[in-house]
Amino acid sequence: MNSTRTRGTRRARRTSPEASRAEVADLKAKLDEQVKNLTDSEEWRAMLRAAVGIGRYSFRNILLILLQRPDATHVAGYGDWQKRGRQVRKGERGIRILAPMTLRRRGQDSEEGEQDDSQPFVIFRPVSVFDISQTDPLPGHPDPADIPAYAPLSGAAPEGLWEALEAYVTACGYTVERGDCGSAEGWTDPETRTVRVGGTAQDAAAAQVLAHEAAHIACGHIDAAPGEYRRHRGRMETEAESVAYIVAAAYGLETSTQSARYVAGWASRANTDNPVAVLQETGERVITTARAMLDALAGQ
Repeated sequence: MNSTRTRGTRRARRTSPEASRAEVADLKAKLDEQVKNLTDSEEWRAMLRAAVGIGRYSFRNILLILLQRPDATHVAGYGDWQKRGRQVRKGERGIRILAPMTLRRRGQDSEEGEQDDSQPFVIFRPVSVFDISQTDPLPGHPDPADIPAYAPLSGAAPEGLWEALEAYVTACGYTVERGDCGSAEGWTDPETRTVRVGGTAQDAAAAQVLAHEAAHIACGHIDAAPGEYRRHRGRMETEAESVAYIVAAAYGLETSTQSARYVAGWASRANTDNPVAVLQETGERVITTARAMLDALAGQ
């Protein structure tokens, strides 16, 4: 048997089942502590900024990446970096995250001698990923083509952002219009299925407001039962502002988000014995909704 490895590939780190379980438990404990820190406004902003560029990782793994490497900007696995024309430098320490693995228990044999189907279950195992700063370009690959340069804008909205958001809101069954919104920057009326954005707002600000209203729709806030918004205003505004921030930033529009100011208040006052679970649920909803919106915008 030929034991020679192909140059440039890397053998996965082997650990015992006991060591793997211990590492998973340790990572989950650190994750809980990191979630608690999200009641701090700047910590929440850091999570949102990371969600824009780090990659398509879950909310939990974004926090684990930031915990181990706060300056991370673009993250991928060892083999993924090679596919993108970059090589992880020798000696670089991996960022450990939790990867889901679906398994299936061996079923009982039936009377006919066939094995019964069993329900799949998910376990998590620790794996290593690396930031782009831990890599070098491979010969002939000066830069990964699929990593866009992040160029924050102000004043003018990025080309196509308003149109993409308007098409998204329209596909959700709403009409978009510009006009007087009173003291508000914008609002959504579930009865007339209308989204209105202030008529005097500059293009960048108007796009941000439309992203915020679209996020309310995407998160299901508009269709919530009467009185639900008043009871959960802080959480819903946090979700909508956070989703809008990620969507706008992905298009290169740097915005100031007000979402962080809600976090410390509503999380501590939430009617629950487990504020960590509330924060984690909100963070996961923000990341999932923002990714779904961005996929929808890209497909229009």
